[in-house]
Amino acid sequence: MSYFIYEFKRGVIMARSTFSGLNAATSGLFAAQRVLDTIGHNIANQNTPGYTRQRANQSAASATSIENGNYLGMGVKMSSISQIRDELLDIKYRNENTKKGYWSQSNVSFSQIENIFGEPKGNGITKALNEFFTSIDSVLKNPDDPTAKQTFIETGLTFTRFVNNVIGKFETLISDADHDVNSLVTDINSKTKQIAELNKSILEAETQGGSANDLRDKRNMLIDELSEMADIRVNKSITTNNSGQKIEKYQIEIGDHVVVDHDKSMDIKRVERQDHPLYAASQKYNNPASDDLKNVKVTNLYFADGQQLNMNKIGGKLGATLQQRDSYGDPAMGNDVRGIPYYVRAVNEFVKSFATKANDIHQKGTDKNGDKGLPLFTISGNSSQIDARNVTINPDIVNSVSKLAIGISGNQSDNKNFQELYSMRNKELKLEINQNVQGQFKTLDLGKGNPEDVIKSLITSVLGVDAKEAKDNYKNQVTLSLEADMSRMEVSSVSENEELTNMVKFQHAYNASARMITTVDEMIDVLINRMGRVGL
Repeated sequence: MSYFIYEFKRGVIMARSTFSGLNAATSGLFAAQRVLDTIGHNIANQNTPGYTRQRANQSAASATSIENGNYLGMGVKMSSISQIRDELLDIKYRNENTKKGYWSQSNVSFSQIENIFGEPKGNGITKALNEFFTSIDSVLKNPDDPTAKQTFIETGLTFTRFVNNVIGKFETLISDADHDVNSLVTDINSKTKQIAELNKSILEAETQGGSANDLRDKRNMLIDELSEMADIRVNKSITTNNSGQKIEKYQIEIGDHVVVDHDKSMDIKRVERQDHPLYAASQKYNNPASDDLKNVKVTNLYFADGQQLNMNKIGGKLGATLQQRDSYGDPAMGNDVRGIPYYVRAVNEFVKSFATKANDIHQKGTDKNGDKGLPLFTISGNSSQIDARNVTINPDIVNSVSKLAIGISGNQSDNKNFQELYSMRNKELKLEINQNVQGQFKTLDLGKGNPEDVIKSLITSVLGVDAKEAKDNYKNQVTLSLEADMSRMEVSSVSENEELTNMVKFQHAYNASARMITTVDEMIDVLINRMGRVGL
């Protein structure tokens, strides 16, 4: 009896082994098919922007126990479909991309400032200033010539109109920068909202056992785009839900403030103010009469917690645009970058100093009628002091060249007063303002030298250096960001040759598994249909 029991058990084991072989071959067939499907997906998306190469991960299925402590293999199983991506390379690329966005915006802004000054094209403020002094020289040579006097007045008006126009263009440039700020914030808020929605969709898909790799690609593309606009930090954490599943959650920060908390986004808020920060800062500079950017409205930005954005900590295009819009280049006031307001202030101080000195000289002289000289430069409008926005030639002098105080006496041939006026060309001019440092006002030098040297220093030594730095850094960052992107593409992009090689390999695996299934099928046919049929 025991012999028959043994033979029966042996037959069951053999049958199970045979069917196990069929299961193993079938698992290999399905696994090869899944890998080939993944390869096809990779090849189809090799030119899709932002696509990350995927890999079907397989592992040996758990073996089953047979007699005498032996185990029988059960084929292969698919564990996951993963992305081939290096997060460290992502971080490096986004850091370089942030710098590229910053210097790109700075380069554009400084180029616009150079165009406003008309330098180095030779048709800027330096030319207008030289023509003004040349016209004085013509009057000195022909003090009785009304044409020379009229030319002097016209060149003076040309000079004042030029600086008026410069400030007007600066105000327009600030307004344009404010528009760019609002556009960038709108785009940032839109992208953070999309990222939060994708985080939710990814979590739902993966907790239900699905793949969310294509959703991850969309999220990574949005994060890449966001990194150009601002300096971002991506924080990833792994938690466990009630079912024991590991949950990946994302946070994104800008300037140490959370703008994406997994499936929730926090908009950057915008509040319009009535004047530019530089006008408000004039009080801190102990300059209450300043009309700098009095009528320019800009937008203040706030995080969800109510804290205002610090333009020096935002980075990217947004940080650069805020600095160009608001920074007046005074480290003591927390403004290291010389933005548009710096050049507004410098031009205003130049015009104020130049006009004040010219007026002092002209008022020492006597006009043709024997009257004391009038101020050569006056204010147009209701402003309280002369600056680049409102300066003009005295209308009384414009209307009557006889009111030019050419000499000390009423005799027009006595041109001593205009000689002194001409001497301003080679005399020192100081540009300075009072700055508030810890409650104490100290003098801040913006430049000194003769008028032409001051302008050249402002345009060449200051603006020229700033513009060159921005241009050079932008070129470098384009290269560095491209190199960083190429490094991660080497890891993440689809290699057609590699995919075709894998396709051939797994095609053979598929064919072999199919052949194995055929072989096992023939074995089972013999076992079931032909055993025990004696004489057939």
